Amino acid sequence: MHYLAIDIGGTTIQYAILDENLNMLQQWSTKTLAFTDKNQLYDYVFQHGLKSNLNFDAIGVSAPGVIEDDGYITTRASVNVRPLYQTNIVKELKQRFNKPVTALN
Repeated sequence: MHYLAIDIGGTTIQYAILDENLNMLQQWSTKTLAFTDKNQLYDYVFQHGLKSNLNFDAIGVSAPGVIEDDGYITTRASVNVRPLYQTNIVKELKQRFNKPVTALN
C-alpha cells in the first residue's frame, strides 16, 4: 500500500509517496500561488499531486490553521492559503482524487 502525503504551506506545497512502512519513495514540491477561489487552489493541489509515477491508495494532508476532526478548516492562515478557510479539506481532496483522505495540522 502506498500513500500520498501533501503538506500545504503558504510558500510551498510539498508532496511525497510513502510505502506502508512510511519510507519515502518519491518527493516533489511546487510553489504555493495566491488564488482567490477555493476551487482554483484545490484544483492546483490536485494537479500537482498527480505528478508521481507511482500509484497510491490513500492521502494524508496537512495545512496551516485549525483543522477540525471532520476536515473543516476554521482559522485563516497566510494569504496564499486563505481560500482554504471555511472549507472541508477532506471532502475537497477526496472529491478530486477519489481516494480516502485524512487531514491534520
